Amino acid sequence: MTTRNVSLLFVLAALCLAAAFGQDPKPKQRRPDAAALQRARELSQTAPQHEVLRRLGGSWKVLLRTTGPDGAAHEDRGSVAGRALLDGRYVALDFELDLSGNELLAHQIVGFDTLKGVYTASWRDTATTWSVDCQGAPTDEPFVIGMRGTLVDALTPAGRPFRLDLDVRDRAEVRVTIWEGAGADEVQVQEQRWTR
Repeated sequence: MTTRNVSLLFVLAALCLAAAFGQDPKPKQRRPDAAALQRARELSQTAPQHEVLRRLGGSWKVLLRTTGPDGAAHEDRGSVAGRALLDGRYVALDFELDLSGNELLAHQIVGFDTLKGVYTASWRDTATTWSVDCQGAPTDEPFVIGMRGTLVDALTPAGRPFRLDLDVRDRAEVRVTIWEGAGADEVQVQEQRWTR
């Protein structure tokens, strides 16, 4: 028996088994009904949370206060430029930071996922080749955005938990606070103050 005949027998056997168990060898495509199409249209629109994110737009001076593992804090400076993307569905933040004499360029995209009902953020920078992502649901304070994620780096490639809060209550100032760890082990590692 040739390889071609064996292959043909295998295909025929698979079709027979599918027919025996009531499975259509060619699955039918599901078509959305009117309710599903309406829900998709609703989810494609921006939400009030996108208006909150628009507060990140514009040019900012940044002051960073970072606390090291030894408890010593130092300050660095830089700038961030925020702009709306895709009709206000996202905000792109471009950072230029001077970290102890070393230039760091970074790009962060912040959005609100209407399907899952969470804020999202994704960070990339010139010190790494990987992303750091986080997300979080809105709270009772609409102008404070809290997100959690896993911070990965060369020291902890498997990652460690972190929390990021964006406080945009004041239109002329943004406050960013970052913690590492979880629960009783959570430690504040950075504060950022953005001003116009």
